[in-house]
Amino acid sequence: LARMMLADVLGAAAGVSGQRSIAVVTSSDDVAREAARLGTLVIDDGGASNTNDAIKAGLAAVGHRGGQCVVILPSDVPAVLSADISSLLAAAKRGCMAIVPATRDSGTNALAINGPEQLEPCFGVQSFARHVGAANRIGIKPKVILSERLGLDIDQPGDLFQFLDRNTTTATDRYLRSIGVPERRRDAVC
Repeated sequence: LARMMLADVLGAAAGVSGQRSIAVVTSSDDVAREAARLGTLVIDDGGASNTNDAIKAGLAAVGHRGGQCVVILPSDVPAVLSADISSLLAAAKRGCMAIVPATRDSGTNALAINGPEQLEPCFGVQSFARHVGAANRIGIKPKVILSERLGLDIDQPGDLFQFLDRNTTTATDRYLRSIGVPERRRDAVC
């Protein structure tokens, strides 16, 4: 499932017109191999102990390569489309930061910023409010983008059913149907 979701997110990113490069930040050999197989730059997170430290490592590497406008996407938002990522980039270029809240748990499901060294990542519990606060403290008014596709992240079993209700053409959707997840919902209801 994780491999399918990663492929869907990277596929959406690859379809963004004008993007310079796509990077996956990880210390996992399996994830690095899969990302490289998909033609993506792999950035070692340096043994980061949490998501925010991994993102910092990625932002530093992007900054060293001259990157300016960055979109941070977790791999658990497989419904994302290239158009969603393009909108985030456009908003970030106009207003310095764009943020997509999770629809369910007050988290952050996507973040785009022009000048990534400016902002300290705050992913985790209640991260949406913490990202908005961090942006405000450095004088950035973030643009909040509500997105049904990006708002749904796959964190728990019930999220799989919500995702399948969208009937996407993603590898994740095909995989979940191939292992009988829709039937499990019917069994659980009965």
